[in-house]
Amino acid sequence: MIANVRRRATSSRRSMTRESSPQAARISAFAALIAASVFWGLNAVASKLLFRSDTAHFDAVGLVVARSAWSLPFFAAMAFFNRPRGGVQRRDWPLFALLALFIGPGTIGIFAFGAHETSAAHVVLIFALIPPFTAVMSAVVLRERLARIRLVALALGIAGTTLLTTTRSGSGSSLHGDACILVMVICFSAISVVLRVLGREKSYDPLFVAGLYCSLGMSLLLIAGLALGRGAAIVQPLVPNATVIVWFFGIMIGGLTLFAQTAQTFSLRTLGATLVSIVAAYGSLIFGLIGAYFVLGESLTPTGILAALILASALFLGVVPLPEPKRVASPVSS
Repeated sequence: MIANVRRRATSSRRSMTRESSPQAARISAFAALIAASVFWGLNAVASKLLFRSDTAHFDAVGLVVARSAWSLPFFAAMAFFNRPRGGVQRRDWPLFALLALFIGPGTIGIFAFGAHETSAAHVVLIFALIPPFTAVMSAVVLRERLARIRLVALALGIAGTTLLTTTRSGSGSSLHGDACILVMVICFSAISVVLRVLGREKSYDPLFVAGLYCSLGMSLLLIAGLALGRGAAIVQPLVPNATVIVWFFGIMIGGLTLFAQTAQTFSLRTLGATLVSIVAAYGSLIFGLIGAYFVLGESLTPTGILAALILASALFLGVVPLPEPKRVASPVSS
């Protein structure tokens, strides 16, 4: 009898462990995603601080070169240690080349120039266009069903961005800078579409995919920087400076390159794409605006606040889950 009781107790503990493990994994993934949203939101704030002449003395090109050089080893290691046994199929290399162009010059490069010319608040608000742009591009390229609510989201996003570009924040903004961020948003949305196409062809480890195309993208930026004679920017972060230590190595390299990429992959496996997109989009928007206000001292005009509300509405309509289409039962032949 005692043996039976012990067996029942052991079986009960194992059952409880199996039930609590998925819940614990979901909580850990959600917490990691929130933390990653902090780094995504503070990306523009970090760039603005590093551009200030009284701190780090970076310009847009120098920051791109330094960021790509210091990020490249981590992405290369990520790809190497998660590489598939059979390697990359030849037909997939054009997709990886597209991803490299979109993440390197199209995202990291153009983002630096846009952040240099406009305010951090404008940057994070224009990011709200990513979900509706991704939905529309997926419908065009992947022939997916495009719900009307996504078109409404895109229309609101364009209207909000147009209104936003007519305003100026407390630290200044420009039409040229806003336009650069808009191009970056389009390239970033294209990455999601190309990744969907790549996923249809072959199932690679997500960490390998991210490591490979980010390594290629960082290599393109580094080669361009060296060709422009800006190789000295690679060692510029080594100058003792509290701003560089916190915002370059802490936020950009440690937070965005190492933690956020890994946290996103872990969260996608545990929480699903819908929840991840909602938390990441709204989290980066909220933390970005908080950082712009409290760290940079930026503020929005009443017109800018109206534009922010419109963009927040576009973001909501761009990520809100859609109802599953009803399946019509086929008639049964008699």
